[in-house]
Amino acid sequence: MYGFVIPAAGMDLLAGLLASDTLTIARVTVGSGRPEPGSDMSELTDLVSPVANATISVPIKQGNTCSFTIEYRNDMHGGLEHGFWLNEFGVFATDPESGGEVLIYYGTLGDFPQPVSSFVTGTVDARRFPVSIVLTNDSVVEFKFPPMAFMTASEVERYFQYALTESLDGEDGRIRANLEARLDEMVEEIKAEWGQANGVATLDEDGKVPLENLPDMGNTSTIKQAEPPEGDDNKLWINTTNDVIHYWNGVAWKPTSGTAR
Repeated sequence: MYGFVIPAAGMDLLAGLLASDTLTIARVTVGSGRPEPGSDMSELTDLVSPVANATISVPIKQGNTCSFTIEYRNDMHGGLEHGFWLNEFGVFATDPESGGEVLIYYGTLGDFPQPVSSFVTGTVDARRFPVSIVLTNDSVVEFKFPPMAFMTASEVERYFQYALTESLDGEDGRIRANLEARLDEMVEEIKAEWGQANGVATLDEDGKVPLENLPDMGNTSTIKQAEPPEGDDNKLWINTTNDVIHYWNGVAWKPTSGTAR
């Protein structure tokens, strides 16, 4: 069994609407239940086993037909804690006389339920079902909740890729050309600073900074002086007994992590 039905109470509500009356959609709900084989679904007043409220897209009204899409996502209402098999959904409207809710549309997936995973992993799982309700007059359709349509992360990515491509390749193609030209200029500016004062130190084939890009280095067989000669305290010194590079910190010789090998 796979299909939908307008329950008797919903049929009475829809048929009782007069021209210019308002059909107020109160909520849409999804569930995991399934009507018993042979049961009369027109007698349903609620889902067999409701699980959570869903949302709908902004409705489109053409003539006497109101069409929209029911959508349930596992990240709604704080996130679904436990997965379930979605096997039914219902649309509820407000009875203008009693103020209560009436099931006006019931859909079942029958032998083809759809699994909805929990949101604990952070992965969005969305299910959508198109619905069309035919009215017998020009009644107005409104909602007690804001109709909306969600997009998955992949849909958002595809949309922005399309929109950006259309913008850059269309009338605003000059944006792409300007960006590419500026990037080329920046690359050339960086290259011009390679190995220059206050610029960028280059690396040799071994991935090390060449000596010409290092400060002046004093060379002594061993560092025996208590302190460097006057005027040479800003140089690097090599201890040739172990090739370790040292510097003078103003108080004592300090080895660096570098060597002259």
